[in-house]
Amino acid sequence: MTTITINDKKYNLKYSVRAMMMFEQVKGEMFSLKLLSDQYLFLYCLILAGDNKDNELTFDKLLDAIDKDPSIFSQYAKFMELETARQREMQDKNANQEGDTGKN
Repeated sequence: MTTITINDKKYNLKYSVRAMMMFEQVKGEMFSLKLLSDQYLFLYCLILAGDNKDNELTFDKLLDAIDKDPSIFSQYAKFMELETARQREMQDKNANQEGDTGKN
């Protein structure tokens, strides 16, 4: 699992259905990362979904930490880039498998 350091504490990031559902619940809209605020909110949801013990990080504390250390958001962006590539690869693999079974 990918970790991110915020205020000298490591947090697990977990891209999951739980994280997307948390996002929708807080935002009150279908999952979509259109706005910058959506990205920050989803980062917070990834942390909440990451099974972090003794998590005292609030959304406001996260934003304050990013203001002090913008590399936190850069780490998140890299995580999302890798996660998107991983998901695309899995979708392509599944599509190829479905195509192979349809040929018989």
